[in-house]
Formats: sequence, C-alpha cells, structure tokens
Amino acid sequence: MNAANPLRFAVLGAPVLHTTALTRRRHQAATYPGPGLIVPARGRPLTAVLFSLDTVDDTAAGQVRQLHTALPTVPVIVIGWTDPAEVLELLSAGAAGFLPHTTGLEEVEHACRLARTGRAVISAALLHDAVASPDHATSPHDRQRQLLLDALTTRELKVLGLICDGLGTGEISVRLKITVSTARTHIQRLLAKLSAPTHLSAAAVATRYSLVRSGGHSDDR
Repeated sequence: MNAANPLRFAVLGAPVLHTTALTRRRHQAATYPGPGLIVPARGRPLTAVLFSLDTVDDTAAGQVRQLHTALPTVPVIVIGWTDPAEVLELLSAGAAGFLPHTTGLEEVEHACRLARTGRAVISAALLHDAVASPDHATSPHDRQRQLLLDALTTRELKVLGLICDGLGTGEISVRLKITVSTARTHIQRLLAKLSAPTHLSAAAVATRYSLVRSGGHSDDR
C-alpha cells in the first residue's frame, strides 16, 4: 500500500476515480463541488487536484483557470474523454496534465508525483493530436455530441430513440424482437455512456445533443 508515502488529493467534479478508492490505498482525498471551495489544510499541501470530466463542458477551461490562479503551486490533472481540441484548451488554461478516463489508480498516482516535480503529464500521441487539431470552429457542445455519437452503437441509438418515444424495457424488447434481459443490458450500457441515471435523464441528454430525430429515430452517423 501507500502508507509510507501518502498523497493528498482534492477531487473536483463527478469522480471517475472515486475518492473512496483513493483512500483505500491510504491516500488522503476529499471531493469538492467547485474550485473555489478547495482549501488545503495548513502545513499539509495538496499533491494535486484531480479534475474529473465525465462530459465536455464549456465551463471546464474556466474552472481549470480558476484552480490554477487559486492554487498556483498545485498541479491540476484533468481526467476525461480524450478529445484533442478540449485537451489543448484545458492545457492552455493551466492544467498540468490530461489522463484518459480509463487510467488506473496506480497510473494516476505516478502521474501526480511527476506533476509535482513540474513535469507535464500527457501522452505524446495525445499531445500531438491536440496540437494538430484543426478544431476551434467546433463548439464544445458539438464536440460532446460527436463524442456521444462515437460512443454509442447503432443498436444503442435505436434503444435511445425508443426511450425518447416513452417505451419501457418490456416494450423495447418487443419492438426490437429481443429478450427483456438483452434489452435491459442495452439500456444499462446506454445509460452508463450518457452518465444518465434514468430513462428520463437519457431522453434529456438525447434532446440536448440532438442524438435522435423527432419521433425517436436515431440520428444517422
């Protein structure tokens, strides 16, 4: 474990790496709802701020900038979807690094230790893609829409369309001629990808990002 050399984290956002998982590894971690509420304990400096992004948000760069201003000596490590244009914007705002949302805890620990020494934490391939991105004509909303479309399978988009039509799990299984168990699996995966806890919230995400056409038909990719 890490009892001999514990790290101190402030976790911001909906954590991809849960605070409880960090504390189980003998680190000190606390979750905060906003950047202005992080107040390090006197004499116990933070190792890093883990800023978790489950979605691309056009306020994210501003929050990173606020963190960098308030805690100039504490590296801000962003964890989220690897969208090159968004990565470049976050790094420009003062983030010390960017890790994909699939990064494991040990890799996060190592990255934070490197960041404390002043080193940037980002893969060479992702940095290259970020710098080469033609991007900036594309809005954060449009980038997030494309990320969601890329993440969803054709079948999941069909299921999402039926959810938007108000169908329940049993009705979806009948409509798609699949078992209820299979329909439930598709729905669970769909909700996870949309970070939506309920059918209603999934429909709201679909509406916000125009993932399905009016009438519940899935958008063509």
